[in-house]
Amino acid sequence: MLFALVFVVGWASGWFTAWAYGDRVGYPWRPGLSGSRAGADPGPARGAVPGPASGPAPPDLVSGPETTGRAARLPEVIDLSSMFPGEVFVSGPRDAKLVALTFDDGPDNQFTPRVLDMLKQEGVPATFFMIGNRVRTFPDVVTRTVQEGHVIGNHTWDHSRLAGMAGKDIRRNIEAAQTAIAEVAGYRPLLFRPAYGDLTPADVPEITSAGVKIVFWSVDTLDWRGLNSQQVVAAVMGHAHPGAIVLQHSAGGRGEDLSGSVAALPVIIRDLRAHGYRFVTVPDLLRVPVAAAP
Repeated sequence: MLFALVFVVGWASGWFTAWAYGDRVGYPWRPGLSGSRAGADPGPARGAVPGPASGPAPPDLVSGPETTGRAARLPEVIDLSSMFPGEVFVSGPRDAKLVALTFDDGPDNQFTPRVLDMLKQEGVPATFFMIGNRVRTFPDVVTRTVQEGHVIGNHTWDHSRLAGMAGKDIRRNIEAAQTAIAEVAGYRPLLFRPAYGDLTPADVPEITSAGVKIVFWSVDTLDWRGLNSQQVVAAVMGHAHPGAIVLQHSAGGRGEDLSGSVAALPVIIRDLRAHGYRFVTVPDLLRVPVAAAP
């Protein structure tokens, strides 16, 4: 099943595929590889975290950073998109070479502005799944995101793990984020992505009753591991396909380094363009509205 393939391959086997692709194209991100690919930036050394940006720190991810929050669960082997057609998506139609870049866990004042800089430089629209309490903390970054033509999605109020949460608490969490985003972005997003991609089938009706559609991904960069740029590029290019929804992060948990993911962006964009891909937002890919119905 597609959803099972996405999570099993993307999470359990993603590292191996990136390794194999990096070896095949000659990316010098493994010890012992010689040479370099034209245009590929080696990125920062793993663990080289940039100095903190001025201003407030992003609120902590309430259920923990990706490094500790992700866990093997039932939804990773269940095709929720087949169970809930038109309500849950992992990718778009495969009839055209379109790709949607998506960024989770923002905004912040350290990595999100750098992601926006790269997207502006390359002329690419993207979709940002933002956390409500971080939207309240960094409204100027949200305003810039909208003004530069990107789409905002809902990524919960505080990055709570929704699986197993009472239905009323799920809806309250989503609504708090919807309100915060609407106050700054000017609309209530139609698109929602659960923290960690962690849901059970029973959670889906509770979420969609809030008037949103659930969007997962079909290409996982695993950038939250602090990968360098070559590793992130390899993860994308090893899995890219028509209709792909690519997962990266524009902010993280405390101490997480996304510099490699930021540095990978122009290489990913140029490589995919060289293979005939065009970049669109998730609403354009899925042919759905940006905003939820009133």
